[in-house]
Amino acid sequence: LPDSKLTRIYTQNIDGLDHQCTEIPKQKIVNVHGSISQAACEGCGEGMDFDDFCRAVETHIKDIYHPEGDGPKESKPILCNKCQRPLVKPKTVLFGRSLPPEFFELSEEDLPTLDL
Repeated sequence: LPDSKLTRIYTQNIDGLDHQCTEIPKQKIVNVHGSISQAACEGCGEGMDFDDFCRAVETHIKDIYHPEGDGPKESKPILCNKCQRPLVKPKTVLFGRSLPPEFFELSEEDLPTLDL
């Protein structure tokens, strides 16, 4: 996209499909409502490797759709590695929560220069 007028893509999608388009640089995509492909502690903000988070879900959270499977019979919290609180979840914005700081910072930078 060398001659593109694209300033940035602001998307409400949380599925991460926008990042699969290899022609759009990652730094041009802003996930306004976060992404299910990242995890962090809601309390202290400490990030968690997403593969580690997925493994923790498999070993800590009861599978309500296949209770007869190999998963745990009871759910237990996934603790943050830093603060040890049970607040680790995908980095998505839930109702009533603030949008990520990146949205406000980049939109403030982008809005004055937009050419619609």
